[in-house]
Amino acid sequence: MDDQTIDLKNFFKLHERIAMSKRIISKFAASAAIMGACFAGSAHAKSEAAAPFDIVIGGAGSCEQALAQVGETTKKDMGGDEFVYYAKDSTKLYPTAKKLVFRCDMDKVIALSMSIPKGGMGNPEARTTYNALAKMYKRVAGGPIPQVGNGYARFTKGSSVIELDAPHMSFEFELVYFEKELYDRIVELNKQDAAKKNAKKRAL
Repeated sequence: MDDQTIDLKNFFKLHERIAMSKRIISKFAASAAIMGACFAGSAHAKSEAAAPFDIVIGGAGSCEQALAQVGETTKKDMGGDEFVYYAKDSTKLYPTAKKLVFRCDMDKVIALSMSIPKGGMGNPEARTTYNALAKMYKRVAGGPIPQVGNGYARFTKGSSVIELDAPHMSFEFELVYFEKELYDRIVELNKQDAAKKNAKKRAL
């Protein structure tokens, strides 16, 4: 997943670095506009749930809509009426996405996850994404993504939970939209797993 980081100052002359910086600034100024439109969901701006790419998280019929937008996928049965879909071409929803996965319960999307490159030194794309999300949703945990180090933020909108996770040692960050019911279920399972591990340690 990770590519080797290139220290630009060791490979480019001054004028080449300046030219590259201008291209990067131009690229991410454009991507900020893309993010605002894509992550919010322009047709559902007043929805009670997050609607990335106009796919309402938890909305009736959103699974069929997501499948139509994403195109070819591989499918994993999670039991009951829940399925996870892995996009063959993750860039159909977002141009730089390296991975795109969504989970459906019957006819609705209950989670949508993307892996996106940080954009090089200073985490420019992760930071731009945070700024776009902060304008649209209520932040309830974490904070702005730093240029160096681990970055994390959690937001909410109505029945949705949105997490941005930018680990220091990764060249990508994760952006995940959850239906709150699923998010709470995952949190509870994690607590149970942690309790079991602690119990085993105390028993040793």
